[in-house]
Amino acid sequence: MSSGSCIRASGRRTARGTAARRPPLVARVGPLAPLLALLLAAVAGLLSPGWRVSLGLVAAEVVLGVALLAAPGRRGIPDSGPPRRRARSVLLRLAPGVIAAVLLGWSSWLLGGQRIGPALDAMTRLLVMIVPASVLVAWIDTDELAVHLARRLGLPARPAVAFGAALGRIEAFRATWDEVAAVRRVRGVGPRRSLLPPVRTIGAMTFTVLVRVLGSAVELSTAMDARGFANAERRTWVTPARWGKGDTLLTLAFALLPLGALAVRFLR
Repeated sequence: MSSGSCIRASGRRTARGTAARRPPLVARVGPLAPLLALLLAAVAGLLSPGWRVSLGLVAAEVVLGVALLAAPGRRGIPDSGPPRRRARSVLLRLAPGVIAAVLLGWSSWLLGGQRIGPALDAMTRLLVMIVPASVLVAWIDTDELAVHLARRLGLPARPAVAFGAALGRIEAFRATWDEVAAVRRVRGVGPRRSLLPPVRTIGAMTFTVLVRVLGSAVELSTAMDARGFANAERRTWVTPARWGKGDTLLTLAFALLPLGALAVRFLR
């Protein structure tokens, strides 16, 4: 094979690899539309008249989630990996919520006269709120969210930026936990092979992370006051708060969930 054909073949392979790694459809929207979608899903869970309707809402959310993560998005937007990795991340975020929903259903069954209806109702209502969160929460840029809250919704700059910074601290919680665990391993105070030492380790690490989070909150508050968030009446923003067709479609798609639950409630 000639050198020109090798270059052309490698170019085709690169093009195919680029096409395979195109970002999903959810990457085309800003941070405000996923947040509104989560609020609409929570409203749908509250308005659901029964567990059968809630299961239908969960099925609709699964279809929407698959479409948002599997469909190709716009080129040039950072991607979180291939579709298989996206699905694995969603399942990892969904697992604690599913466990919580099962425990809620079991406690409702146990304390509600061992009736299966109320137990399924409580469990499915929680799933309606959890399923979209496991898909959308990873795509909410906290810095951009603060800009959208201030410029799109007209919120004051201080609470908008504080809310975005608080969400950013939640995202950094895992990194802080891993850092504290690494420091404890270096110091030789890690957990041992018995039940009590791991409990002590978790308690000590939780206290350490709590102290670091409180210190970070103080630093953030001081930095915001130094930048005039306490007294300034008008502010400028570095990035624009864009709202495109994808944001509108995502919001309208999730707006159908509470409307459907409300329609079923009144038609019964």
